[in-house]
Amino acid sequence: MANGMVMRSIYLPPEMDERLRTISFVTRRSKADLIRQFVNEGMVNLASRLRNVPEKDFDQRARELVPAEAAGRAKEEREAFEKDIERLQEYINRHSSLVQAVNPVNIEHR
Repeated sequence: MANGMVMRSIYLPPEMDERLRTISFVTRRSKADLIRQFVNEGMVNLASRLRNVPEKDFDQRARELVPAEAAGRAKEEREAFEKDIERLQEYINRHSSLVQAVNPVNIEHR
């Protein structure tokens, strides 16, 4: 772990990687910085969209908002996905004031 961060590996379609490269070049920011920013913005967006969903509708709405790629996954991955949805709901419930106050964070340019 470097600089207090965890390494994750992702695969991007070539056209997405090309767009990322272009944005990186134009903004003079590293691709890693941009990926962190985009992931953060996506999580903030998801949390804000789920914040006011009634508990009885939470599972269904979360599944609608997260791409349906989970349907093609192995059973173990689907079960892990289900647990992740539960953990997301628990997090939002425990930190409702924090989640309500969240705005996209500026990711520092390195």
